Amino acid sequence: MKNFMHHQKSKIEAILAGSGEPITFSAIAHLTGVSTQEAADTINSLQKEYEENSRGIRIATNGKSAELTTSPEHATVMQKFIKDEETALTQAQIDTLAILSYRGPLTRAELEDIRGVNCAVILKNLTIAGLVEEFSASPHQTYNISTTFLRGLGVERVQQLPEYYELNQKITSMPA
Repeated sequence: MKNFMHHQKSKIEAILAGSGEPITFSAIAHLTGVSTQEAADTINSLQKEYEENSRGIRIATNGKSAELTTSPEHATVMQKFIKDEETALTQAQIDTLAILSYRGPLTRAELEDIRGVNCAVILKNLTIAGLVEEFSASPHQTYNISTTFLRGLGVERVQQLPEYYELNQKITSMPA
């Protein structure tokens, strides 16, 4: 039984680390083959372990979903890390911003279809940096560039981006 619990914790940690965003207890239960209550209990157990052992990570929950986060004790280090990371965008982040600029708003799934890779962490980091905004207007969250991003480019709206109309027309005719 102890080995099973350890294996369940390990699977849940992997799911939370890989998702890059909140994931429901029911989705975790489905993925790990246990009941929703067992998934919630395992998450609670992990939360206690992380706190008791002063780990650098925590699991944030709202009672229905969970997300891997950094511990509050390390906020200063994380702020420095985020500030250092803000100085240079990765190629993946630049690609994502370009796609959202000329084709957004898009759901994460649409963006992943276009890019061919998981975009959860990229979207999360761009959202934290204030370059992308999340909207929940439809059944699925959609993402679009932020006014902060536009301001950084020196424009007020996407239509002012270089060759916007030509590129938008070409891009929107492509399948999502």
